[in-house]
Amino acid sequence: MIQSYATANFCEISKSKSIVNTIYFNNNKILIIDKSSIYRKNMNPDVIILRESPKINLERLFTNIHPKLIIADASNYKSYITIWKKTCAKEKIPFHSTYEKGFYKL
Repeated sequence: MIQSYATANFCEISKSKSIVNTIYFNNNKILIIDKSSIYRKNMNPDVIILRESPKINLERLFTNIHPKLIIADASNYKSYITIWKKTCAKEKIPFHSTYEKGFYKL
């Protein structure tokens, strides 16, 4: 996709860098999904952190990835948090909003 954009704008891609959105902490694999909404579908994280209001369908995400916990930080829109909270309740996955409850300690 980026190559076609570069070609249309008479640009050249000199180097590419992989996206680092996975971290490990206390034997937990943590996936951070930001506004770019880019993540690898073949990974199985323990915790997912949603930040900067990613336009993501959690039901579709849960068909590929089965996390133990979803955390939404305070940088997300309140309307998104409400939808995500309902989806997590439906799927029986714990949900924590730092906007409502404050920090979450792993």
